[in-house]
Amino acid sequence: MTLDLHAALAALKSGEESVRRRVVDELGRSRQAEAIAPLLLAVADEIWSVRQAAADHLASFDPS
Repeated sequence: MTLDLHAALAALKSGEESVRRRVVDELGRSRQAEAIAPLLLAVADEIWSVRQAAADHLASFDPS
């Protein structure tokens, strides 16, 4: 799976909660190191469910 980080970052700035949540889930499922920075940004989202999903995905990344 190839990440389009520019598209992901733009989507995380979307006014639509469902769009931001979908992107967070896609980033988390990608398991790619490049997804960490956008997920860290999503931890500061205004909506709790988006923040929670981002934190859950970050916690599941392998630290090695």
